[in-house]
Amino acid sequence: MAERGKFLLGLGLLGAYILLEWLEYGFGQAPLGITPWDPSIGVMVAALLLGGLEFLPVVLIGEMGAAIITSGFPLPLGPALAESVLVMANWGLAAAFLRRHIDTRLKSQYDLFIFILVTALVALTCAMGQLAIVWAGGTPPPSAVVGPALARGWVGGMIGVMVVTPVLLVHRQPFHRPSPRALGEITLQILVTAAVLRLIFAAPATDGLQLFYLLFLPGTWVAARFGLRGAVLINLVMQIGVAVAFTLAVADTDSVTGNQFRMLALSLSTLFLGAAVSERRRFEADLRERQDQLARYSRLSTVGEMAAALAHELNQPLSATLT
Repeated sequence: MAERGKFLLGLGLLGAYILLEWLEYGFGQAPLGITPWDPSIGVMVAALLLGGLEFLPVVLIGEMGAAIITSGFPLPLGPALAESVLVMANWGLAAAFLRRHIDTRLKSQYDLFIFILVTALVALTCAMGQLAIVWAGGTPPPSAVVGPALARGWVGGMIGVMVVTPVLLVHRQPFHRPSPRALGEITLQILVTAAVLRLIFAAPATDGLQLFYLLFLPGTWVAARFGLRGAVLINLVMQIGVAVAFTLAVADTDSVTGNQFRMLALSLSTLFLGAAVSERRRFEADLRERQDQLARYSRLSTVGEMAAALAHELNQPLSATLT
């Protein structure tokens, strides 16, 4: 049953991977041919963290499927295979390291920090490797675009992992039904987020997304109230909205990287706040549990002292009576 469940999980993640690549390719055609973030990488990293190295074939097949979507037939087999192996090897090593050194449910700020650090290093390595493959293929990019292309590839991969992977890791367990009060607050938060996204759609600036920083308000609100479980969901909602606004509003490549860094800053800020809130609540719950235990032990100690005193008081008259 466990093997069947793992197979179905791998199949579902592979389907999501290829679907997201197809959606990215469609969004990337207008107006610039550039996608602001790469959610399929987030699905891939989650697959490796949840299933281990057994899911490496999912990555390889997904990358080859993505190459077919973006390049069509005849497929440039050499570069496509080289890029697929590069991605599989780098993220496979990263997942193996993370599975050994952190709790993949991201229960502490330490776990989150190590996760972000490893992701940043591997995303940079993959971006550099992909540029090297393009260079080796006989079409070296102009030196003026190497830096911006490297930055866009690195930040896009980072955002994809920071937004999608935590959702799949943190919500591997089902939701508890929220209380009516919490449900009302969630509804209000959704409405506020939708209103901010509507403002971003309605008032694009000439140099990017003018009202982008308003998204920190619902992000902070949700993370402070619902911890990491809420933070990862609001991140996903906001980044999808920003990606759509990005595609419609950003009209020149010069502002692409700047907006990507804003998206990354929003994701990281929300994640760290949510992790801090969740960790503090766990510490408070542990402290209350320990205080309750101490109170029980104190009551037992008091009862023991009373029993000893009573035995002492009864011992004297009983001894006198017997003598």
